[in-house]
This record gives sequence, structure tokens and C-alpha cells, in this order.
Amino acid sequence: MDFTPGKYKVLICALKGCSFPFTGFSDLLAGQYEKFIILRHDVDKKPENAVTLAGIEAEESIRASYHFRSVEGEFQKGVITQIAGLGHEIAYHYEDLSAMSGIKTGRLREAHPAAVEEAVARFRRNLDHIRQLYPVNVISMHGSPLSPVDNRLLWKYHDYHSDGIVCEPYMDIDMSNVLYLTDTGRRWDGDDSNVRDRGFLAGSEALQDPYADWRVKPVRGSLMNMTPEGMNFRASFKASSTDELIESALNKRLPGRIIINTHPQRWTDDTLSWATELIIQNFKNQVKRLVRLTKIMV
Repeated sequence: MDFTPGKYKVLICALKGCSFPFTGFSDLLAGQYEKFIILRHDVDKKPENAVTLAGIEAEESIRASYHFRSVEGEFQKGVITQIAGLGHEIAYHYEDLSAMSGIKTGRLREAHPAAVEEAVARFRRNLDHIRQLYPVNVISMHGSPLSPVDNRLLWKYHDYHSDGIVCEPYMDIDMSNVLYLTDTGRRWDGDDSNVRDRGFLAGSEALQDPYADWRVKPVRGSLMNMTPEGMNFRASFKASSTDELIESALNKRLPGRIIINTHPQRWTDDTLSWATELIIQNFKNQVKRLVRLTKIMV
């Protein structure tokens, strides 16, 4: 059965056999690693599942990166403290612009000044709160797939580096030769049901820079500004199930730079929770496909 803690342990043991160091995003941007594996976990729901995965990683002496949302201005303090105590990196999983649901905002074009002002204030408040638990210097966008707002639009108007942030993975990492895999859609090749967490081909160098007026400009090759070469590199590896990913690791078919993004709520041994998550995710995949088709047609 896929998406269980037991399956996850098999996966990370197979990845250990690749002999690449496991690291966090802040270490990566410090330029310490030529080859690496980053295990990123977006803790959107069921934080107890994240604690289970963090414990498995700690048993294998693996450091991972855990990204936490703020729910009504509060973080899961006990969970964050426990996971940080195991040696893992903690990051802020922001959704500050889409949270301004009562104020008119845009997608990746424009946002109302009032929405920007409130979103920046919320972003800074949440950073202050989570930094009481861990010295956070990494952030990542929460997709909010049913919202018309892309939370990364905030960086058109505000520079997060001024708040002590060293890395936003969608903006700051050149993915041209990095294998990026996510379990979004409950599979590893689910781009057809992925609204936010995928690459954007911003255009060739001959075209006008779509980010020219942004306060933070995505680096060339990042997921927000991918090159054709990077898109081709990403498309060159296919794995639908975790077993296929494990087989690739065991047979040394993985490249030397890997980022794997998981959502711990999907990974459970509880049969009822596992089946419920499967049914809900299949329904969400259909909704996300409709959302993507609607956006393409607009």
C-alpha cells in the first residue's frame, strides 16, 4: 500500500543508498553542496502525521525541512518544537495574500494596495510568532488552489529578504538540473492536477521580462521562471508510485540534485484515514483539473 509511514521509510532508506547528503534549504543557498537531497514536508493538516515522518527521518540520521501554515494567527507550537528538536529545519508556509479574501486581489498580475498592505503586515506577524519557536529564515508558498490569488504575487510589492529570509524555493533556486518531485495529487507525476506547485515557463531572454517590476525577481531557472532546458529536465524523469521512485533510487537512476515535496496528511497507517484521504484527493484532483482548464481558457 502506497503513502504509508512504512513505505516512506523504505523510500528514504533507498535514497540514502544514493550517497547524497540530506540538507535543508538554508544550507543549500549557503553553497555548501554540489549534490543534495532535500525532503520538504508541507504540514497543511494532521500535524501528528508530520511528527511520525520526522521521527522516521531522525532514526535514519536524516535532516528534512518542515513547512508550517498559520491557522488564525496560531502555529502548532508543540509539534514545531518536537520536530525542531529532532534536528529538522522549520519554515513558514505562507498564504498571506490569499487570506485577504475580502479585498480584491489579482493572480500574477496586480493586487489591490490595501490587500498588499494587510498581507505584508500578516506575513510579518506570522514570522514573529513562528520565530519564537525556531529561527525561521526559509519560507514557501501555500498553494490555496481554489483561491484566484497566487500568494507569490506578494513579492511583486515586498522584498522578503528585508525580513531576514534567505530562501523561497519557488523563487531562489535554479531548478535547471534539479529533480523536483511532489506528491500533489497523490502521485509523483500529477502535474495535470496541480494548480500552483509546478514550473512556469516565463519566456525566452528575447522577450520582455515578466518580473521586471517585481521587488523580488525569480532567478532564471527557478520554478517561477523556468527555462526550456529545465522543463525538459523535469519531464525526463517519470514515476507515478512510490515503488517506482524507490526502484529508481535503488538502481541509481536518480540525478545528484533532488527535492522531494510531501504532504504528511497523506501518509498514514490508519486504514480509514488512508481510504478517506484517497477518496477526497481523487475528488480534489478533478476539481483542480477544472480550475486549470478554466484558467487556460480565460
